[in-house]
Amino acid sequence: MLREKCETGRRIELNSGIDLHWDLDYMLRKKCLTGRKIFLNSGIHFQQLLDYMLRERCGTGWKIESNSGIDLHQELDYMLRERCGTGLRIESNSGIDLHQELDYMLRERCWTGLRIDSNRGIDLHRELENMLREICLTGWRIDSNSGIDMHRELDYMLHERCLTGWRNDSNSGIDLHQELDYMLRERCGTGWRIFLNSGIHLYRKLDFMLRERCRTGWRIESNSGINFQQELDYMRRERCRPG
Repeated sequence: MLREKCETGRRIELNSGIDLHWDLDYMLRKKCLTGRKIFLNSGIHFQQLLDYMLRERCGTGWKIESNSGIDLHQELDYMLRERCGTGLRIESNSGIDLHQELDYMLRERCWTGLRIDSNRGIDLHRELENMLREICLTGWRIDSNSGIDMHRELDYMLHERCLTGWRNDSNSGIDLHQELDYMLRERCGTGWRIFLNSGIHLYRKLDFMLRERCRTGWRIESNSGINFQQELDYMRRERCRPG
């Protein structure tokens, strides 16, 4: 009955008062978070069912709450929070890849600036920022099978926002200008030219900011401690000498 009916999302109540969805929810709540494969003698695999429901529904943003209180978005949030930061690829036998799901949501939503808060408080922008904070500073390129590249995401945000001077403080506390400052402080002093695959050039960004602002004498110190006037002095001393 589970194999034939629960995939439809139809609530099944027998006259004895049992609700097979409730039973499925109970088993999912107790077991699927452990990653243990659960095979009943009917051949059903509860992780596969969870995967099916996630694949069919979670992309739509539809909140799914059964009468036992389980919310498949909450389940997805748990798995994302616990696993996706590790880079571990998670593929069940139904072929779903949670990284691919995250990539889909990020690709569709995060460029719009839409904040996505599920009922347990996860924010996909915050997740993206956490991954950027941990990973992109190392230069490690992350290409998932959906084709997302976190460096490209960072480049997009920098390309669109940092030229405007708009400070971007999300609830995770990341500031894209601070990230830019970090990269500039660590790299541009060495003369290393940085071209990311989206075409951003950090020297060009620095040049723009210096050209627009430092002529006014305005000292620009971000909370990472960079001083753009000092950077300008460095460039003049190192590169602008005659000959």
